[in-house]
Amino acid sequence: MERAFRDLKSFIDLRLMHHRIATRITAHVFVCMLALLFERILERKLRNAGIQDLSGEAALRSLKRIRLLRDTVNGIEVERVSHICKRQAKTDWKKTT
Repeated sequence: MERAFRDLKSFIDLRLMHHRIATRITAHVFVCMLALLFERILERKLRNAGIQDLSGEAALRSLKRIRLLRDTVNGIEVERVSHICKRQAKTDWKKTT
């Protein structure tokens, strides 16, 4: 559990918090546990997709660069996804479910 929290601190860029109110302490721990759960689920989905050499943290860093671009051209709304890397393009994401 200690290792998980140490990994979590870098995963969500966690800083030392000095909460004094019980509800804030509880909320802070809850958010930390959700982040840990999210990281573990993401890593499991990566493994199920056959991606063995990418951590959850590295995957999120890669995903941060992807943007949904929306624009209106001649009154028509157009959406497209920004450039993705080769690894993202070739991954069969259907295997991750």
